Amino acid sequence: PSIKRFLIQSQKKSLEVIFLETFAEFFFKLIEKKNLTVPEVYRKADLHRKTFSDIRHKKNYLPRRETIIKIIFALELSFDDAQKLLKKAGYAFSDSSDFDLIVAKFIREKNFNQWELDSTLAKKNLPCLFFND
Repeated sequence: PSIKRFLIQSQKKSLEVIFLETFAEFFFKLIEKKNLTVPEVYRKADLHRKTFSDIRHKKNYLPRRETIIKIIFALELSFDDAQKLLKKAGYAFSDSSDFDLIVAKFIREKNFNQWELDSTLAKKNLPCLFFND
């Protein structure tokens, strides 16, 4: 086969892999992998039960970026899994965002203390995730 045909075939396979697993499928697989229940996760992430219902039942539903970061902290994900979860929803960490740099640092260091994260964000006059009141 020609190089052109090979490239076309490999692109098709790549697209098939991309669309194999939705955000919701990957998300619920992570919950199962961590041996947690959905209520445990939404309580720890400080989210409404409706958000999880929307993820599970509404086709192609994608939560807000901040919601996904709260979920990452609730699940205590590795940085790689955190990036994958964000990517499944069309988001990514940005090297030009102080907020993202702080959140990424906490995840890389496996520090999932919500108070410490919000305290660090507040010191930089950035929006808090968990304790906004």
